Amino acid sequence: MQTYPARRRPARHRLGPLVTTVAAVLLFGAGCEGPVPGQPIVLPAPTPPAPSPWTVPAPGESGRTADVPAQGAPSGSATGLPVPTVTGAPREAASCPASGVLVSTSPTDAAMGLRGMGIVLFNCGTEPFPLNGYPVVRVLDAEREPLAVRVENGTALGGEDPGPKEITVYPGGTAYASVRWRNTVTDGEIAEGAYLEVAPAAGQPAQTVAKHLDLGTTGRLEVHAWTMS
Repeated sequence: MQTYPARRRPARHRLGPLVTTVAAVLLFGAGCEGPVPGQPIVLPAPTPPAPSPWTVPAPGESGRTADVPAQGAPSGSATGLPVPTVTGAPREAASCPASGVLVSTSPTDAAMGLRGMGIVLFNCGTEPFPLNGYPVVRVLDAEREPLAVRVENGTALGGEDPGPKEITVYPGGTAYASVRWRNTVTDGEIAEGAYLEVAPAAGQPAQTVAKHLDLGTTGRLEVHAWTMS
């Protein structure tokens, strides 16, 4: 009986199962995302939502958490002007006095011993406010007692004085005046003001603004008239 040698399978047929096995290992066992045969599928934990400044309000409460400030909240007065202290009234009541006008001051400008400071009158009321002439001012000490300071109208210390003229400040409008002084120190008592009391005109209610005035020994303050610019 004649025998024949066994037929050898081509190499490509023998390597087929090995290649398939290696590919499966690389696909499922080498870090590639996907299910592993015989192992349970584990889903990733859900990502928690980002914290929000808003909460569902309880009855009678705001929907914003207490530690988040309201957007666009004003940091000062609605006009952007500093809120002065009104004589005889707490600061909170200075939003708009009964007179309908609010007085404040600008920062002091100092140059070569000559001081200058603006006085700002804002009509926070509902009626036009007439002005004609000069504000009436007094320098007060830390106890709000008047100092022995001579107040004069004019331009002896320089600058431009528009002079008295009739102007009308309409609601939301602003008028300006100014004061000047020197801080020269010679012989005599030094005057240090802590407040400036300002009335728009003689006989009208005054408002007191906290302001340091270093008058030296001159004892003199000069005032310029109200103007719209």
